[in-house]
Amino acid sequence: MVRLAIEGPKDHNRHRWNAHPIRWYANQLDGTETRDELVRLSRVAEYNSGDALGAMLIAACVASVEARYPTDAGTTNLPGPVDAYYRRPYVYTTAEARRLSVVEAFLALDGYEYQSCESADWEASEACQFVNALRRALWHALPGYEDADTWEVKESTATVRLGRNPK
Repeated sequence: MVRLAIEGPKDHNRHRWNAHPIRWYANQLDGTETRDELVRLSRVAEYNSGDALGAMLIAACVASVEARYPTDAGTTNLPGPVDAYYRRPYVYTTAEARRLSVVEAFLALDGYEYQSCESADWEASEACQFVNALRRALWHALPGYEDADTWEVKESTATVRLGRNPK
C-alpha cells in the first residue's frame, strides 16, 4: 500500500503520479479548522514519509483486530500471521512489494479497509482518510479516464444512459 501511494500503480506514469502526490488529513475534518490547523493535519505520500505511513497503516489494522478480538488486545498473540511483524518498527522499502495495477490497487484497498475498519474511530482515523484519498487518486489513473469526453452530463449522454435514443 505504501509503495502504491508513493509510486502509483504499475500501469501509470510514475513522474505524472509524483507530480500530484496523495494528500490527506490526519483525521476527519469538521469544517471548523483554521488554516494553521489544516497545515498541521496535512499529510503527503512521499518517499521520505514511507516509514511513518506504513507504521500508521499497520497500527490502524492492529487497532481493528484488537477491537474485534479484545481478549487478545495488547499481546503478540493476535489472530493472523505467526510472525508478529506488526510489533516491529516499519521500514519502507520498494523491494518488498510489486507495483499493483489500478484494479489490483482498488482490491487491495478494499481488503485493507475490511481488515482495519473494526475500531470505533475508523471513519475519523488517519488511515481511513488515507484510504479515501488514495481511492480518489486511483480513479484518475484508470486507463482512458483522462481521454474520456464526459466531463459534463449532456442531453445526449443522459438519454443514452437511460436507454433511450437521442433525437
